[in-house]
Amino acid sequence: MNITIHKGADQIGGCVTEISTEKAKIFIDLGADLTQDKEKTVSKVNIDGLTKGNAENSTLLITHYHGDHIGRITQALPEIPIYMGDTAKKINMVKSKRLAKAELVDKKELEFLNKTKTFKPAQKLTFGDIKVTPIMIDHSAFDAYSFLIEANGKKVFYTGDFRLHGPRGKIKVFEHFAKNIDCLICEGTNIAKGKAQTEFELYNKAIELFEKPEHKYVFILCSSTNIDRIFEFYHAYNKVFNRKRPFTGDAYQKEVLKIVTDNHSEKSPFYKFEPNDVPAKNGFCFLIRDNDSSKEKLKKYFTDYPNQCLLIYSMWKGYLNEPRYSFLNSYKHEYLHTSGHADIDSIKEVVKTVKPKFIMPIHTEHPEEFQNHFSNVKFSKLDL
Repeated sequence: MNITIHKGADQIGGCVTEISTEKAKIFIDLGADLTQDKEKTVSKVNIDGLTKGNAENSTLLITHYHGDHIGRITQALPEIPIYMGDTAKKINMVKSKRLAKAELVDKKELEFLNKTKTFKPAQKLTFGDIKVTPIMIDHSAFDAYSFLIEANGKKVFYTGDFRLHGPRGKIKVFEHFAKNIDCLICEGTNIAKGKAQTEFELYNKAIELFEKPEHKYVFILCSSTNIDRIFEFYHAYNKVFNRKRPFTGDAYQKEVLKIVTDNHSEKSPFYKFEPNDVPAKNGFCFLIRDNDSSKEKLKKYFTDYPNQCLLIYSMWKGYLNEPRYSFLNSYKHEYLHTSGHADIDSIKEVVKTVKPKFIMPIHTEHPEEFQNHFSNVKFSKLDL
């Protein structure tokens, strides 16, 4: 089994990994680079069996719907089979249809998504002589996956983007699936940073903010596909007001929440969103986006009720430097956010649990940090 990290070995995002045998090739992710240079973001990548040459024995697996993991999907050879999580595909289709309608993405992306096949958690997949088990993992994208990959008596565990400080972040996932692992391909976004705030801690802080009587009208700006974050706010708000005040958003956000509710609420009541149509005269919590409708609503309430409004910003701080979010500068806001990526303590816990023979860093700007903590680190290429 041969492992090649084509992209992502020394950068966050833009990930492309190849795992191959003499009979088959598995590619994991085909992401866009995270850069302000729009031309470089999705510049052409040339990889045999994926974007050029013969795709006869190739398969592309997508870990989740974030752009830095799926943003170059239209560069894949037309004949290559593509797989992603069932709910993830449904969410991404809703998102891409809206963006395509607004001419913000290439409509070709919808063609690729339409033909993308899906899998369920722990479903056994076979591609030539390679066996793959997708394992749902905790991340800021819902229905994100790690992969257990087996071939020729060797085992590789690809973490994908993950964390242990979210509502589904359990080390038991690794204890159960990642046994006798030859190589752990591990994301390291936050390996050079400190301990992350948990989603439960964020939930408690949200309750404190909601309980303040001056916070009658609450606006929250967070990613509409950061499902766990939205549900943390949803449950915190209902805990305070017992559904006597509405928690709502626009049609797009409601459609995404309905997908999750329809597909996952039976397994966990945490993912059950029930629209609340009570009058908003006593207050509300509204999910906003960076669109004209949200901006107008925000301006109206902050103008009419300046001492009764609360704006919560719940995304990466770096986005505040982008023009699309410049409208936030007009309003005082609370920052309430935590990362979708594992902190160093979580990475150490995973490595201690898995006990891999080798570790390969990915999705990190500091791959050398892995050598400061672990002794069996390999970079970019490995033959097992």
